[in-house]
Amino acid sequence: MLHSKTLISVLMLTAAFLLVYGVFLLVATPQRHDLQVGDIAPTTITATKDIEDTAATERLRQQAADSIVEGATRLDTSISEAADEKVVSLLSCMTQARADYARITATATPIPTATPTPQASEEAGTLPGESAEGEEPPAPTPTSTISPTPRESATQRQQAVLDDLRSELSELDVQLTSAQARAVLGASESAFDEMSDVVLTLTHEAMETGVREGQLDERLQALHLQILGRGVSNDLLQVSYAIVDASVQENVFIDEAATQAERDRAAEAVEPVVYKKGQNIVQAGEVVTAQQLQLLSSLGLLADTQVDTGMVLGLALLVALMYTTILLYIYQFARDLLQSPKYILLLVSVMLLEMVLGLVLKRINIYLIPLQMGAIIVAMLLRHRLALTFNIITGVIAGVISAGSDGILTSSMFQILLMALFGGAAAVYLSRRATRRSVILYAGFAVAAVNFVTTLASGMLTSANWALALESAAYSAGGGLLSAVLAVGFLPLMENAFNLVTPQVLLELSMPNQPLLRLLQTEAPGTHHHSLVVANLAEAAADRVGANALLCRVGAYYHDIGKTRRPIFFKENQIDQPNPHDGMDPQVSAAILAAHVRDGLQLADKYKLPREIKDMIAQHHGDSVMAYFYYQAKKTAEAQGREVDIRDFSYDGPKPQTKEAAILMMADTVEAATRTLKDRSRESMSGMIEKLVKDKFESGQLSESPLTFRELTEISDAFIRTLAGIYHQRIEYPDLKTLKKPAAPAAAETPAPAEAKKED
Repeated sequence: MLHSKTLISVLMLTAAFLLVYGVFLLVATPQRHDLQVGDIAPTTITATKDIEDTAATERLRQQAADSIVEGATRLDTSISEAADEKVVSLLSCMTQARADYARITATATPIPTATPTPQASEEAGTLPGESAEGEEPPAPTPTSTISPTPRESATQRQQAVLDDLRSELSELDVQLTSAQARAVLGASESAFDEMSDVVLTLTHEAMETGVREGQLDERLQALHLQILGRGVSNDLLQVSYAIVDASVQENVFIDEAATQAERDRAAEAVEPVVYKKGQNIVQAGEVVTAQQLQLLSSLGLLADTQVDTGMVLGLALLVALMYTTILLYIYQFARDLLQSPKYILLLVSVMLLEMVLGLVLKRINIYLIPLQMGAIIVAMLLRHRLALTFNIITGVIAGVISAGSDGILTSSMFQILLMALFGGAAAVYLSRRATRRSVILYAGFAVAAVNFVTTLASGMLTSANWALALESAAYSAGGGLLSAVLAVGFLPLMENAFNLVTPQVLLELSMPNQPLLRLLQTEAPGTHHHSLVVANLAEAAADRVGANALLCRVGAYYHDIGKTRRPIFFKENQIDQPNPHDGMDPQVSAAILAAHVRDGLQLADKYKLPREIKDMIAQHHGDSVMAYFYYQAKKTAEAQGREVDIRDFSYDGPKPQTKEAAILMMADTVEAATRTLKDRSRESMSGMIEKLVKDKFESGQLSESPLTFRELTEISDAFIRTLAGIYHQRIEYPDLKTLKKPAAPAAAETPAPAEAKKED
């Protein structure tokens, strides 16, 4: 597990982002101050991020809650209904008593008696047979044994009705005097109905409106005045008051829960007191208060306070997000890079290099940071799509570095991210197919223009100071140009340090003065010519299927360099010489042929050729069988009664792993087979090429390459077109003797002797 290349790559990525996190903590941690309450602030201290002044906010919320004095109330409808029922009960009781009293009065026969007159009784405040209130009734006088008269019976019944009325009303909490009860019984029908209507209406309205707790007396007094103003009979005024007093109750009470909820809502409605990022907390020369000191402590700006936990966790999450993004992208779309720790080391080296340059150049101006340098290098040395994702990661790193201790997510960081987004995309697009370093410099001017426009636009959106926006835009343009210059400078170092193949490296390797190519040309001229033709075939086919055409051409130049060790054993180098394989053991001949691959890899190591070229040397024959020698050996072995191991007549492999290696294999086979054709017409070559490509596929030599059936068809067509151009038919020229011009006629003047000799 520890020796797994993937694990090593992941560990390198992890270590790199841990280092990035450490740098983030260093640059983002603000300066701390040693202050106490009452000290004079030596400098102006501003908020490094938005922070709430909790003390001030709590004070304002408490004031808002305290402003709710009475709060919410609730109306008890059951009390209202009970009051209405009580009024109805009281009036019903009076109505019934009035009916009984009226019936008794109507049936009574008036007989003169010695009893006081009604006027005297009314003046005394009593009815016949009733003593004055507060006085003991007179002792009964002896009467005769004669039965009472009808008049006396009616009076007694009337008294009984009155007593019953007072008793029933008393049970309903209404206390009436005899005079008040007699007024009820003796009132006219209209007066009593009027009183009933007034009492019912006012009582109902009062209870519907609600009588607040503690305000009953005030409300009863108001009802008395309303009854008085409604024209109720004077005899019945006190009765009306008594009914209202007994019926109307407090039915509106303070709801403590609702009141507290209302106070809570009032407190929550108060906006928090927030110090915005960059807002001054303490002015220079100002006396530090306890509230200000608490804010500074919450921001982690005091020497004796703990680290700002929010900042530490926020940066950790940001770095974790960047790490996860780049790792998932590589795993999903460039998984082969994880199998090559060299490429991951290159990736993290470029990232850390750009971070270091950012830390240095931000001291001059934050917009001078070479944001696009890493994207250009990754696009040139690795993958251009990976460069786009890598560009976002380095943009975030540069943004955090540029913001520094002033706090994250500032306007400058926003501009840096926009520059990375647009300028980086332009840099990747313009440099991904650059074959000359000068093209990268030209791309730098385009990136500078993109940076200038991006920074100017964002500056105009975030600030009204156009002069400052123009200055920042100028620095950002310089940063774009500097990115290209630094990329051009670092590319050769990266290529040599990591032994990488780039268009520039491939162009250098394709130069005829390369030592290996000169060796091939002098030691094996036939193989050299064969390699040139294979290069043309491979390049044409790679262009058709979108493979790396330059890599195919250079790989073809070097694929047979191993033949320089024993050139005479290969047919293309046997010029007017006997074939050394004649009479040789087929197994030995096969071993010599197979050795040219191993010899080529040894020469490639000696001359430090890139890994991609070495892979093409190793894979251009795959593990195919040298059929000619195998069938010779098999024929001999069968005659001797023994078997032949086919592996002794096979190349070591591996099979082609890339499109470029597969194309080189087919081009090599096609070129060698074409030289054996006597009929090189287009039709003949087309049939041969299609058969050879089909044989390579059916034998499994292309099983590990990413080529598709459609691409195989296009490759065959590219081979046919290229070979048709090489072996095109020419016209037969006539004999040159028939084209000899006749001698010119003698001139009038004799030519100079020297000219005559020259003409002859």
